[in-house]
Amino acid sequence: MNDRNIAILTEIIKHPDIKSKKIEAKLHLTRRQLSYSIDQINTELSNDNLPTLQRTPLGTILVSAEIINYFLKDKINGKQKNVYHTEQERCMIIILYILTANIPLSLINIYHLLGVSQATAAKDMRNVRILVSKYHLELQNSWQNGYLIDGNEPQQRFLINETISNLERYDDSHELIANLSDISIDEMIHFVRQVEQQVGISYSDNAFNHLVYSLLINISRNRANKTANDNYFLNQIADTKEFSVISKLVNPDWVACQSDIEWISILFLSANTIRGKFSFSDYTILKAIKEMVSSFEQKTLVQIQNHEEFEQRLLAHLRPAVYRVKYGLHLNDINTSQILIKDSQYEFLAASIRKIISPLEQITGKKFPENEVKLIVFYFGGDLENAKNLSIIKPKAAVVCTNGVIVSKLMFQNLVHLFPEIAFLSATSVRDFETFSDDYDLVFTTVPLKTNAKQYIIQPIVSPEDAIKLRYRVLNEFGLKNIETTLDKIIQIVRKHVNSIDVTGLKGDLKQWLSTEQQTYSIQKELPDLSDYIAPQLMCLLDKKVDWQDALEIAAEPLIRSGIVNQKYLNTILKNTESEKNYSFLGSQIAIPHTTAENGILNDGFGFTVLKHAVKFPTGQSISIIVPIAICDTKKHLRAIEQLTSIASDAKLIHQIISASDTETIYQLIKKKEKETAIDAN
Repeated sequence: MNDRNIAILTEIIKHPDIKSKKIEAKLHLTRRQLSYSIDQINTELSNDNLPTLQRTPLGTILVSAEIINYFLKDKINGKQKNVYHTEQERCMIIILYILTANIPLSLINIYHLLGVSQATAAKDMRNVRILVSKYHLELQNSWQNGYLIDGNEPQQRFLINETISNLERYDDSHELIANLSDISIDEMIHFVRQVEQQVGISYSDNAFNHLVYSLLINISRNRANKTANDNYFLNQIADTKEFSVISKLVNPDWVACQSDIEWISILFLSANTIRGKFSFSDYTILKAIKEMVSSFEQKTLVQIQNHEEFEQRLLAHLRPAVYRVKYGLHLNDINTSQILIKDSQYEFLAASIRKIISPLEQITGKKFPENEVKLIVFYFGGDLENAKNLSIIKPKAAVVCTNGVIVSKLMFQNLVHLFPEIAFLSATSVRDFETFSDDYDLVFTTVPLKTNAKQYIIQPIVSPEDAIKLRYRVLNEFGLKNIETTLDKIIQIVRKHVNSIDVTGLKGDLKQWLSTEQQTYSIQKELPDLSDYIAPQLMCLLDKKVDWQDALEIAAEPLIRSGIVNQKYLNTILKNTESEKNYSFLGSQIAIPHTTAENGILNDGFGFTVLKHAVKFPTGQSISIIVPIAICDTKKHLRAIEQLTSIASDAKLIHQIISASDTETIYQLIKKKEKETAIDAN
């Protein structure tokens, strides 16, 4: 199924009431294109002995429960046609899988990895064969060795590089790549940070992340003994500082030969840097840059104010470009789109750069491709005032949360939105963080940690008021923004023009505004609401005293009765809740017992049990609301979790829910809160 058809079917499954016109507008389709795609979808559904999509006079498209179950229950029956991975994405995952697997791979391995049908996997393999042939490689399959990609080793490494670059356009790419390796992300982050520190350079945020995941795949290939020729990249960059440092730092289990070390080094050398200390071996590049700057001034009559500083800054940016062009590596996105260049100005600069780029092309022995020329135009553009913003190194942060995977993911995402000035690298465990704590400048954590990094101990769920206070505190303490100085200057200006002002009140309002400046909150409008998962038949109102075990059983019973979970789910959450270290809570009064899909989850749904008499849990918390959560994919439920979090932080609403006399009233209170949250977000 192609990308367009997948997108259409996904929209219909997510939004059963969506009308054809809205699909056309959202996906930029004509009526004819939509009709053609639906015909194609119906053909494929018929081939799989499934009911077809049916149009209604109201403009909606009916999709049967059988189709929804088939497409969304891949973790149960393993037969799903993957709605959330396009053909291109699946092909890229397969390529990385074949290039790194340490066992013979059959078609069974492929379709189990992707959760697709055997027919779909076979079609994907035909696409993979075509794709790898563009790199002068061949997809082979034999009974003894399974699927292999055969051909020149550097070409296979180039294929890895471009596959990861293209895969990173997808939201779940990092998770998919990580699942192909048994090396921890924290260990790889630590390795990149060590190289940064010992070489004396700093990578851009995008380059840092790309490095981590490229290394993960390349090292996995080394460990799988896939390389036929040990001298595939020998003595090409062994004279660089990166090679010298990496040779000492690299884990011996990660490499099998010097070429492996050199290839790891070229990944570092070609990654975008924003500043660094460079060695004498870089003099040739610096000399070429000096020639370019001189020619640029002569041809454009633009005067560069500080030549030495400007040339050093260009060296930091163009040194990786030289290695990329010389060795044919892919340029990753550096977000040059954030700089607005008028067409006429851009063309003027681009034409000038093309005339002066020859000194760099003499070094590489190759013509610079257009995307690399655009990068150079960007750095030369204007007075480089805007480009200097890219040289700002963001502090690197970790998130440590002991409240389980759902709350941990939510906490990480909320902090990313709250602090755009900070580069959040990972959500990690206490043990892993304390092992690699030197790799981070600060950490947001739910428990005190043994670390020299600046730590902020916070609740997993932070109210809007507390979020503002946290942002204000972090920005000031970490030196990211001096709000107090800004406030004082504003007050001085206002005093000149106003006879009488409430300084305390004005300062408070300004403080809130300044601390939330540049904040962006992402509301996932396309995801289901909380009320979509809390159906009235899954709710319960209990007006008798019980212990926590009975309360959990009562809360889970509607889910079991509805076929959403089985007894294994109940047994698992009972066992997890016994621990005094269990942190499956939102706020002070809501418990959210949950587990992973393999522990008895058959479908999606949230229970919602209100206890008129609070129950004391093993952790000592008095709980009045229990929301047992059963989900197969936490990404699809983020909006619902955010809305549940909003309820947990609303003391007045919690009181109304506990005081309600029936479940219908509670359900309507939840719906009302959803609407209020949507209005606030807008």
